[in-house]
Amino acid sequence: MNQLSEILDEKGADVLQIEADASVFEAVKRMVEANVGSLLVTERGEITGIVTERDYLRRVALEGRTDGVRGSGALHRVGMFRRRSRLMVWLGDAV
Repeated sequence: MNQLSEILDEKGADVLQIEADASVFEAVKRMVEANVGSLLVTERGEITGIVTERDYLRRVALEGRTDGVRGSGALHRVGMFRRRSRLMVWLGDAV
């Protein structure tokens, strides 16, 4: 089993994030451009959750909301789709 610090040494320390008031379209676009499946969601610089491709597929695409992905209303904001669960790990933890 690897330690978290070993994984981060190999992958790099860049952490991709997006503001909670960003559009769902912007989040999907950013994930595609970075070839990743998730982004940390922040509000005023503090991590408040995570949004994933899976969140998009389940909460937008399957519910037929794709026509409003670029909309300006609250339902089209990343903050409405993020998961707020937090898992804390330390650099020395085995993963």
